[in-house]
Amino acid sequence: MKIVFTFLSLLLPFHLLSFDQNQIDKLYECFHIKNIKINLEYDRIQWSPRDRLQNVCSFSFHVTHNGVYSIYLTRRWRSPAYCKKFINEWKLFENDDRKVCIAGYISYPEKKKVNGQEILEAIGYWEVVKSGTWCHTYFVGNCKGFKHSSESF
Repeated sequence: MKIVFTFLSLLLPFHLLSFDQNQIDKLYECFHIKNIKINLEYDRIQWSPRDRLQNVCSFSFHVTHNGVYSIYLTRRWRSPAYCKKFINEWKLFENDDRKVCIAGYISYPEKKKVNGQEILEAIGYWEVVKSGTWCHTYFVGNCKGFKHSSESF
């Protein structure tokens, strides 16, 4: 029984990679742009004892939708210039688009107490953020076909 379960769990990721484009689009969750707040975080990091301190930046999307507070984090620290470029792009399209869709990995909402009030919170990582006219992706190639797009790498 253990062998069968292990074998099936190994096959699962390969099955997920074979989605067609219509199925992939269903993985996006879309929100009204007014329900999304961007949180910027700056820090100074020394990657190893021999390195100098470096300025770094990270941003996350904080979304309130259908009674759930979701936080979509960035996978790793980036340069402050990267964050500034992203924020400038976001502001450019923020006024034009009403709906923004986020694809990523997010946990199942859990109950949490904040300021004495119980809320449902989900936390995860974003991979692609897109609207009708703009797309930004963490991984190369996820924004094909968009006139205005940018990639993390």
